[in-house]
Amino acid sequence: MLPRTLAWLEPRDEPFAELVRTGIVSEGAGERFWSQYGAMFEGVGVSRSAVEPATDGWDTARSRGPGHPDLQAIEQARGDRNRALLVE
Repeated sequence: MLPRTLAWLEPRDEPFAELVRTGIVSEGAGERFWSQYGAMFEGVGVSRSAVEPATDGWDTARSRGPGHPDLQAIEQARGDRNRALLVE
């Protein structure tokens, strides 16, 4: 999970660069992550230099990794069952 997390925290694609340029997103999330959790990873033998962000399957249009929520998760988030019970 760590390589995917790093890819998400520090994307290296143009959509992310544009968000940084416009001030919507600040750079350095990966640095903040390592400063907070680096000692924990080193304690279990994982060094920062040994882990590269996993960008295989990265969607540059959406600045995210592969995959998506399944239909059941989407229906739950929208509250479809509750809406079906609503009587007007």
